[in-house]
Amino acid sequence: MSIRVFILPSKAIAHLNQLPDQSGVYYMTALWRLFYVGKAVNLRKRLTARHQRYRQIKILAPFARVHYKVLPKAQISSYEISEIKKLKPDWNYTRVPQTWGLFRLFLRFWVRFWFYLIVVLAAIAYLIFLFWR
Repeated sequence: MSIRVFILPSKAIAHLNQLPDQSGVYYMTALWRLFYVGKAVNLRKRLTARHQRYRQIKILAPFARVHYKVLPKAQISSYEISEIKKLKPDWNYTRVPQTWGLFRLFLRFWVRFWFYLIVVLAAIAYLIFLFWR
């Protein structure tokens, strides 16, 4: 995935009401991973609890962000299509999950998060052990 998504302006999920009320393309991300690309005539209004992917991204809330690029209304459709083809975000190619699917997403994400955290902490502890020995 392109690193340029992560240098775009962004807001945490808790602060979506601070998004601009302009048209553009948005990217839902968490922990440096892109999940969804969408377009909106009004970014602030589109990214509310009514969004079909809101419950999914809310599960990742402490780490979830919405990056966005403000564009003229005439360009958002073609730009969104090209970004989806180029970046291939997971959620653009799947159905919106119901309760069980959300639960699996929650477990998969948080188990992976804690596993990587433990691995990183163990590596740091090992390096400290080697250094102080």
